[in-house]
Amino acid sequence: MLKGKKRSWALAGIVFVVSLAAASSVAAGGIGPRLGLTGDPDQVHVGLHVHAGDLAPSLAFAPSFDVGIGDETVLFSVNFDFKYVFATRTRWRPYAGAGPALHVLNRDNADDDTEVGLGLIGGLQTPTRSGSFFGEMRLGLVDSPDFKFTVGWAFR
Repeated sequence: MLKGKKRSWALAGIVFVVSLAAASSVAAGGIGPRLGLTGDPDQVHVGLHVHAGDLAPSLAFAPSFDVGIGDETVLFSVNFDFKYVFATRTRWRPYAGAGPALHVLNRDNADDDTEVGLGLIGGLQTPTRSGSFFGEMRLGLVDSPDFKFTVGWAFR
């Protein structure tokens, strides 16, 4: 059995490969990079998100994968978000959502921790020529980082 950092890197690699495989199968719905800041632990994070499909009008499944670095911790997060996009009369459209998350924390000089959390999200998105741009805030509940501020792009 893998221990410590090796187990975390192996898990992160598996999650990343599965995420890329899923993304390639749904890329027509939109895929793109994301980056931002995390609070508690205080980190910078980068990742990938996918518009995996509409479940109903204005309701979508939008999973994402982030790697956070800082505060003597590496945090791997897989978010399984559902988001509802509100209709507006402008190009900027607000959205709100929630979803469970899986977090693997690799702290310096400590064993890895795996936690299941929950996040609430809210944001704004606007179309671009090749897809969309967004900015969002995630509030962490139940074993999740306190907050994440993220910007990203989705390409069709």
